[in-house]
Amino acid sequence: MGAGAMPESILDCLSHWRRKDPDRTACAFYGLGGAPSETLTYGELEERTDELAWSLKQLGIGHGEPVPLVYRPGIGFLVAFLATAKIGALAIPLPPPGGGKKRPAHDRLALVAASSGASMGLTEAALLGQLSEGREAAVGWIATDRLERHGRRLPANDVNPILFLQYTSGSTSAPRGVMVSHANVVENSRQILRERETAVSWLPHFHDMGLIGSRLFVLITGGTLHAFSPADFLRRPALWFELMTRTRANVTASPNFGFDYCLRPGRVPEAALEAYDLSSLRMVMNGSEPVRTTTMDAFVGKYARAGLSPDAVFAAYGLAEYTLCVATNGRRRLTASARALQIERRIECVAEGSPQAIGIASCGRPLDGVDLRIVDPASRIAVPEGHLGEIWVDGSSKTGGYWRSPEQTAERFEARLADADGAAGPTYLRTGDIGTIFDGELYVCGRMTDM
Repeated sequence: MGAGAMPESILDCLSHWRRKDPDRTACAFYGLGGAPSETLTYGELEERTDELAWSLKQLGIGHGEPVPLVYRPGIGFLVAFLATAKIGALAIPLPPPGGGKKRPAHDRLALVAASSGASMGLTEAALLGQLSEGREAAVGWIATDRLERHGRRLPANDVNPILFLQYTSGSTSAPRGVMVSHANVVENSRQILRERETAVSWLPHFHDMGLIGSRLFVLITGGTLHAFSPADFLRRPALWFELMTRTRANVTASPNFGFDYCLRPGRVPEAALEAYDLSSLRMVMNGSEPVRTTTMDAFVGKYARAGLSPDAVFAAYGLAEYTLCVATNGRRRLTASARALQIERRIECVAEGSPQAIGIASCGRPLDGVDLRIVDPASRIAVPEGHLGEIWVDGSSKTGGYWRSPEQTAERFEARLADADGAAGPTYLRTGDIGTIFDGELYVCGRMTDM
């Protein structure tokens, strides 16, 4: 953002880029055929944000109030998210309900509303009917696309240090809201993106990788986001490559699943590869779930024909409790003995093709300022390099803990090493992931619950 510029919040960043480059496209959203359905410049995005923030204030949504945001993929969610931050309320991004008999999104929404204490939520008119029945009806829903456009702007408002609540999946426990601050997101973004990059993303806006890594990081750094829906990615993954080619994208990301999906027969026809140009990509991040070396190698092998540089593709490690990213730029591979990993809890490198040999992808080096330790969870003592233990982290992107859950926050976010210097030593976030440091890089080997 330039020498000496130290924005305090994502709203400061938005204002900075609106002043500096108001006509630059901030975000564009595309349909299945590849045509843009919505586009906003930085000037238009701040104007829409201010206008909606004024309306939300008039409707009685208060500073510090948790507010579920339930939207279909599109720009409407982003405007609602920023407007909620503008009035100091706490956005809770959630997936929209499906139309089938199974109601996982409905059930999750009801659990989150009860857990957070939310009484009002934001959505769009097309979803009001589904949200006004069952347990979701306990929340008063406002369809922001039905609010009158008035041109009024909210005056300067006290920014809440907490930007939003990122609710965990709740797949193994009740969902918990991670308190993510403006400072967490701004700091993490500086270590990942350069200024004014062009990104393409199909990732969901309610997931940390899609929200923070694709949307917020791009806005903080003055870039342009070209987005389309996860459902359209599943229908036509070739759209991903078409948009990266057309926009000369520098940045994209996906969980391992997405890369694997694009390798399945017929998903992206071989004949189409010659029409793509992926040479502009400098960052193709694989993260958010276990990274498979075979998938990464096959993806690079196939899409090199479209100009993809092998150096652009790498693995990363992170979690919602540390905002998004802990370690990145992992390009190395280890071929290790499965027996040594499982029984001796250490890395023993073996030749490829050896009995019980397994490949492990490096997630790269920890970001600057990250204090990462590999710890024996029983003794709470750090283990030597090359040995397995629980990954503990501390640093400026460690979030503030779980909303309204002080005991769980203390247990997860305030761990101390057994040999630490009393209360003066740092407190660590226990990730629950098993890994090791080898030659200075992080290798993630599984979850504690799996070991």
